[in-house]
Amino acid sequence: MELTPRFIKAVKYLLLFTAVMIAYSFVLMYMDMSGISISSPEENTDLRVLLNNLKGILMISASWVAIGYVTKDYKAAISALVVNIVFHFGVDHIYPHRGYGATAVSMRELLGAFTGMAAYLTFGFLHFRSSLAFKLLAMWAFSWGLGVAYDPHVFERMLEGLTRLIGIRDPFEFRISTGETSYRSTSLLRLTTNQVITLANFVVFWAIYRIIKNGKPLWEGLHTCHPAHQMDRLTYSSIYWSMRLVLFVTALGVTSYIARGMRGDFDFMSVPRVIAFSFAIVVLAAVYRNFLVADSVRRNGYPGSLFLLLNIPLINAVAYIYAMVTFSTGSDSDDIHKNISSLTARFTGSGKNTGWKVVVILLTLVSMVYQLDRAGFRIDGPSRDGAFWVLVTVFISFGLMVWYLFDRNSYVPLLMILAANIVLVVAVRSAALLQPTIATGIVNVVLYYGLFYFDELKWELPPAVLAPTEEE
Repeated sequence: MELTPRFIKAVKYLLLFTAVMIAYSFVLMYMDMSGISISSPEENTDLRVLLNNLKGILMISASWVAIGYVTKDYKAAISALVVNIVFHFGVDHIYPHRGYGATAVSMRELLGAFTGMAAYLTFGFLHFRSSLAFKLLAMWAFSWGLGVAYDPHVFERMLEGLTRLIGIRDPFEFRISTGETSYRSTSLLRLTTNQVITLANFVVFWAIYRIIKNGKPLWEGLHTCHPAHQMDRLTYSSIYWSMRLVLFVTALGVTSYIARGMRGDFDFMSVPRVIAFSFAIVVLAAVYRNFLVADSVRRNGYPGSLFLLLNIPLINAVAYIYAMVTFSTGSDSDDIHKNISSLTARFTGSGKNTGWKVVVILLTLVSMVYQLDRAGFRIDGPSRDGAFWVLVTVFISFGLMVWYLFDRNSYVPLLMILAANIVLVVAVRSAALLQPTIATGIVNVVLYYGLFYFDELKWELPPAVLAPTEEE
């Protein structure tokens, strides 16, 4: 992901827009008019539908305007925006928010997915004027997959459970007074996450767009880093927090999505949705990882302790403060090629973060003992029903983890195994196979590839690192 001056300005613009939309969403919540209800369509008054549709249009418009600015092609971006809005209201006309059944809900979701496809293809053909436009379907698949499983409720409940361990109850709850002795509660985390996804989508679009523009295959491009010598604190914070929040909310949100599907009849479309989700989580994790790896290099180091701590929930808040205190804007050095070569040599000479591999193994062993104890497995007596299968599962997981830590060739097969596991759970509809962290394995495999296989990542380096200009 190249941090050009235009991209940095667009990120700051979207950050300001996100703040405005959070305020707008709060007003809707205060008025008890947030969201368009499918389960209770009688609540969808004309004003409620209008205000929420306006919110959606503003968010879509902001994304395409930012895309037009960063790609220097407002014509293609505005055309895509028009297609997006026309298709959106066309779906609303065919399947309105009031008075339709389960079949219509599925059709509405399917047509909504094709809306995104039409918009990206419109932009692609007008901008690239070639078959390269079809490569933007990767961005459509990303957006669709992210939206399918996007659910901040699961992540919110997990964080609330952790904070209660230290005596803090409902840290994200905000109470809106509805009378002298009554109130309506809302979640600040949910409110924020719903808007931040716009910024994260834009960051990923820029990464995929540059891969296409540079003529690289998508997989190779996702494992290619760019020097982050032009970054400032605001840009770093905006990208880090938006992508991290969306990444982990989405990874845990897929559990809720699958669980909801198990309560009803089997929906064949759930399989391609989850496949799209698996693709989306790989792309998002790869873009986020490359961003952190480039920041490590900008700090004249390879990914190590700070990289690891920035990705541990709760601890990452302290690590972020440290990153800000020690932050430097970097320098436009012509020796950046030599710097990366030197860091790669140091990384290889250090045993490729062997010490952190030992830490990961020890933490995994502790986690295994905890899982077996929770499952009721006993060596000196009878175990609970199903405890044996938990034993088998944790040992398989441990074996795969060790394989990954010491063999880079495990990377792609392991990703395929984890994605196939998610699809299997959806296909067989087995609640016993559904784990709260079913999707976080994919995130960790992609993310920690930068920590343990830094030397395997590619770098897109300019012939000479020059001072940035507005024309770049």
